[in-house]
Amino acid sequence: MDNRISDSGVTSTFQFVNYKIDKIDFQLEPMTNNIVCQKQNVDVEFGIAFSNALKFEERENKTFYVSRLQAKVDLFNNKEVLAKGIFSISGIFSTENAFSEEVEQNLIKNQAPAILLPYLRAAITNILASSGFDTVILPLVNIQAAAKTAHIEIESI
Repeated sequence: MDNRISDSGVTSTFQFVNYKIDKIDFQLEPMTNNIVCQKQNVDVEFGIAFSNALKFEERENKTFYVSRLQAKVDLFNNKEVLAKGIFSISGIFSTENAFSEEVEQNLIKNQAPAILLPYLRAAITNILASSGFDTVILPLVNIQAAAKTAHIEIESI
């Protein structure tokens, strides 16, 4: 990766600009079991889906990309659904047009989702904690391996 040394340290020509949690669709089943269920009795199913990246607005020698990641979470107690949710995050990244197409593809298809995942996991954990599930540990995901099998395209707009 192309790094430059500045007065304040090393800066990269690949920048994480901003992110937004853009979807929270969470349903808590209205049953007594949800209130009395103990943390150790909660099983979690967690899955990740990738979206195509969007490439846009080349200006000031910068190209911007939007990368999106979606997660599905289901909580169970004795195979009974307690809660379920779909959450997604979108992040904006920029490059200074200093990369080969191969490196750029790697950054957007692999690195951008890897950067976004911790933010999405934190948001999901907060929603679950606010719903009374204490600390639910979401499984770690090998984004690099998952991205290799996903068919992520970079679409220009």
